[in-house]
Amino acid sequence: MKTMKIISWLILLLVVSCPAVHADTIDYWHVFYNNRILEKFSSTSRDPSVTLQLGSIGPRDTLSVKYFKDTPCMKCPVNLLIQDDQKNTLRQFKSYGTGSSLAIPLKDLAEFKRKRAVNSFIFYYYEGDYKLRIFLFKLKIN
Repeated sequence: MKTMKIISWLILLLVVSCPAVHADTIDYWHVFYNNRILEKFSSTSRDPSVTLQLGSIGPRDTLSVKYFKDTPCMKCPVNLLIQDDQKNTLRQFKSYGTGSSLAIPLKDLAEFKRKRAVNSFIFYYYEGDYKLRIFLFKLKIN
């Protein structure tokens, strides 16, 4: 009986000392500038952002994103949505399969910066339902 009480107290101590259980996997994504990793983010990243200089953007430069998660879907449509800081949709790219590269020519974003005075670009990822989009990062072009 005494052993049972000790085991019960140990279990209670474990439950009380570990109030939150964390998942062992998290979603993560890589941002590439011309096929070179620029940044790595995850669902635990705080205020993920990327800053580029307008003068350093060449006519063939691209920014691409690869999104990874613990339950990949190789045939699902995946989308990269880019909005301005006023939540207006500027561009959207579609591919198939979690982890596929979603790329945008940086000259397009530089043009938005020049012609529409867009200060920052908000990148989202979603599979299927737009309402379930995930904020990836904010891009600023100075």
